[in-house]
Amino acid sequence: MKHVKTQPGAAVSVLGAARSGLAVARLLERKGYRVFVSEAAPQTQKRAAWQQLRELRIEAEFGAHTARVLQADFLVVSPGISPELPLLKEARRRGLPAYGELEVASWFCPGPLIAVTGTNGKSTTTAWLGEMFQQAGRKHVVAGNIGRPLADCVLAIDVETTAVLEVSSYQLQLTDTFRPGIAVLLNVTPDHLERHGTLQHYAQTKLKLCRNQSPDDFVVFNAVDPLLAGRLATPEVRARRVPFHSERPLSPGCGVQKGRLVFRHESGTVELVEVSRLALPGRHNLENALAAAAAALLAGLPESAVRQALTHFSGLEHRLEFVRELDGVRYVNDSKATNLDALLAALNSFQQPVVLIAGGQDKGDDVRRIAHTVAARVKQLVLFGESAPRFEADFSNVVPCRIVRDLAEAVHAAHASARAGDVVLLSPGCASFDQFRDFEARGRRFKQLVHQLRSKP
Repeated sequence: MKHVKTQPGAAVSVLGAARSGLAVARLLERKGYRVFVSEAAPQTQKRAAWQQLRELRIEAEFGAHTARVLQADFLVVSPGISPELPLLKEARRRGLPAYGELEVASWFCPGPLIAVTGTNGKSTTTAWLGEMFQQAGRKHVVAGNIGRPLADCVLAIDVETTAVLEVSSYQLQLTDTFRPGIAVLLNVTPDHLERHGTLQHYAQTKLKLCRNQSPDDFVVFNAVDPLLAGRLATPEVRARRVPFHSERPLSPGCGVQKGRLVFRHESGTVELVEVSRLALPGRHNLENALAAAAAALLAGLPESAVRQALTHFSGLEHRLEFVRELDGVRYVNDSKATNLDALLAALNSFQQPVVLIAGGQDKGDDVRRIAHTVAARVKQLVLFGESAPRFEADFSNVVPCRIVRDLAEAVHAAHASARAGDVVLLSPGCASFDQFRDFEARGRRFKQLVHQLRSKP
């Protein structure tokens, strides 16, 4: 185990009984800790969690976080719980350490860690990197923010198994000793500012990914991202820097030369594949491919496996996911686009006219900064959700807009507007929580609605 303050037998309070909270509670119980779980939702809404904890004989409370939480040697806090929770403020006042599931799981992980973060593209890059390991036949798990908590699989990991992790800013807030051998920083653009306060603080949180790295480690980063490039060029960053660039070759680094992905490092030059042969379209996916390829080659994967994955990776659900073609119109699910930069990347992935479905829980970002791209790419904008009135006010002078009540109306309105050769794109640019549990539920509903459409008479 890696953290000197936390020894088996210690008392631990886990806040949150969702996926990551349950996973870390199970792990710590198996490791001999005395675990208490606190969940704010009532037991009637968390029956499965209550039953699981009961079977494990883990003490728990539901319906509120009480002062019982503070009777612990340290806390483990689920990433969705705000640090401003009064009970957590009191814990800090008392000097109680608080960690996240990722941090705790990493204490017990004997194999190498590769961690990917960024505002956009981290799920795709993590999965693409996992596909490279799969093609190479190398033992690995893909975990973290992408779906499966590291705590759920860490006990099955040996020294030869690499954990390929997607890491969010919320998870990084509660890390202390977490140290990946290869850190991948894709980009930093405004997001989650309601939690982090400022873009500068958000960027600093992302950079915690490489805070504990040594000169034996690597940090792969986007050379054209000003926040990353500037902050990584400091003595505090001790890892070896490996940049990537989507327009030119780099030495060392991963870039593009004469239309081909090229990786240059101290061991030599590796020519990979033509940009035109990449499995996923768009400049943002070119950046994802460069980052994944650099990390894979640094991890010692064979060039042949990297090439195979670059050209055959099928992508992820809800990320520019092709749903169907009807009457010559392609329907694409990009529900994962929960901020404006992801929406912008999606629009730049298509040459065809786009009927765009956007909207959801408003994050307050300045939508006018993408107005030029919307005007150039979008023929009709269908808006739903909390942000619809503000989006219409800012976009109605550059593109025809229509506000509808919900996603079902939006799909039917887009279907009516689209003509053969168009793309109907769900790329909301907003969070989903005003009408859906999460972006996955929103994307699944979109696909269901699209498959119910019939040809126009």
